[in-house]
Amino acid sequence: MTRRSTATLVGTALLTVLFAIGLGGYFVFRDSSASGQTRGSALADALPTPGDLTDAAATVNGQPIPKFQFDTSVALAEGVGKGLALGGNPAPAPSKSEILQGIIDAELKFQEARRLGITASNSEVDAAVAQSRKGLEDPANSNAREFLEAYLAKTGQAYDEYWKDVRFREVVRKNLVIAKFNDSLRLPGADPRTAERALSDKLATLRSQADIKILVALD
Repeated sequence: MTRRSTATLVGTALLTVLFAIGLGGYFVFRDSSASGQTRGSALADALPTPGDLTDAAATVNGQPIPKFQFDTSVALAEGVGKGLALGGNPAPAPSKSEILQGIIDAELKFQEARRLGITASNSEVDAAVAQSRKGLEDPANSNAREFLEAYLAKTGQAYDEYWKDVRFREVVRKNLVIAKFNDSLRLPGADPRTAERALSDKLATLRSQADIKILVALD
C-alpha cells in the first residue's frame, strides 16, 4: 500500500471518528498561542505518518488490524484529551485497550455482516460520499474541514482527490455495511436500551467465537 492510499484510509477513519463522537462542531478556528496555529492543524501535526504498513496491532480471524491505524487512533484520542481539538476543557481519552477493542469490534461486525450477505450498493456509497462531503463543507464545520485538509497535506493527498479515491469509497462501503448490521439487530418498536443490549450480546458472542490475537502492548 502506498503512502497516498494510506492517507486516504486514515483520513476516512479520522473523519468518521470525528463526527461519530461529535467533534465536528467543536473545532476552534484559532488557538490562543503566539504562533496563531489553529488547533485543527495542531492536531493534524500530532498524528503519525505512515510507517511500516506490514505491522499489525492485532489479527481478527486472520485479518490484520494495521498498527498504523491503531497508533493514529491513539494519537487522535490523546490530542483531543489534551484539548488540541476541543474548544472547551480537555476530555478524558479512552485507554489503548478501549481503542483497540473498538477497532476489533468494528472488524467483527463487518465480518459477520458479510457472512450474513449484508452489502451496500454503489448508489448507496455515492449518496453517502455526497452527504459526507456536503456536511464537511457546511460553513459550520469549516474547522473540521481545516483539520482534514491539514492531515491530508501532511500525508501527500489533495482534498479533492480524497473524495474521488476508490479506497475512500470502499471504506465508506464498509461503514455502511456495519451500520446495516447494527440496524439488523434493532427490533421494530424496541426501546434504545433493548437495541444496545442486543448489540452488546451479539458482540460478546462474536468475540467468544473469534480468533483474536493482540500484538501490541496496551499498558
